Amino acid sequence: MLVGGGITELPYKRYHKPTDITFDLNILEFYPISDLQNILSLTTDDKNYSLGLVDGGYNEFKGKFPKDTISGYNGRAFEVYQLKDFADYGDEISKFWLEEIKRKTNNNYSLWNKVSQYIGHRRRQDDEKYI
Repeated sequence: MLVGGGITELPYKRYHKPTDITFDLNILEFYPISDLQNILSLTTDDKNYSLGLVDGGYNEFKGKFPKDTISGYNGRAFEVYQLKDFADYGDEISKFWLEEIKRKTNNNYSLWNKVSQYIGHRRRQDDEKYI
């Protein structure tokens, strides 16, 4: 889903809720307010809980893979974040182009810049080595 509505033209992940967690309220420790300035040292041995979503892999992608380094998706120019979505999904050409961007920039690139800014105009050539 896109901000403002609509369906994305990019591969997208599905997420699951984490397993339910039950907290034993009898083991809670309370501290005087004056001790809270040392909260990090007071809670060093406490158990940490992750309440984030669980990665459930990608939904099946039925759209079009990048045909070149210019044409974008969702009404935007082809930006590195879009390329990364395709690379993460497993598209070999997108992986190749993303690795080339990483090499050329020494991993110092912006996800919001255009792909062509980094590697110029390339066309998808399934029968050649991605050039």
